[in-house]
Amino acid sequence: MTMEAKIRRERETLFLSSLAVILFFVWGSAKVLFSYIMDPINWIKNVTGSDNPAITETGATVIIIAYILLNLLFRLCIGLPAIKEARSDSSGKRIVYLVLAIICLVMEVLTFQSAVIVPIQGGNIEKLIQSGEIIGPLAMFTIEVTSCLVLIQLLISSLKLKYLRRSAKATGPEA
Repeated sequence: MTMEAKIRRERETLFLSSLAVILFFVWGSAKVLFSYIMDPINWIKNVTGSDNPAITETGATVIIIAYILLNLLFRLCIGLPAIKEARSDSSGKRIVYLVLAIICLVMEVLTFQSAVIVPIQGGNIEKLIQSGEIIGPLAMFTIEVTSCLVLIQLLISSLKLKYLRRSAKATGPEA
């Protein structure tokens, strides 16, 4: 495979993983929104850390909207520069989106641990399977793992693309 073909492949992979990072905003937002809708009293108690929360529904709504907007902004700050990197012919000098992608990956892993592992450990796995309640944690597990893999793929593609472009520049146009 020629150097040009390798660069084209990594550009496409970076582009697609960038889009996926942005689209996983929908999952993160839905997760927070549905967790509130399913159990607003417990959700407010968990957010405030108080058994008798003083926060009202309006306060919870503000927190949810703020989270959704921050999640969108954060993912756009990762995805859009990565898309620009994938679409341009030269290697970008901005690495901010890579740092943000690493931060997002760490947050995803922490969310994964608290949203999937703890509920499965808390409930007897056999009881969850027999009652059919395993579907929720299993679906969440699948989506969280996919989200982590997309972030990892974005990081790998970006670094490989930078390396390939540097190598192509060093060897000249005949490579």
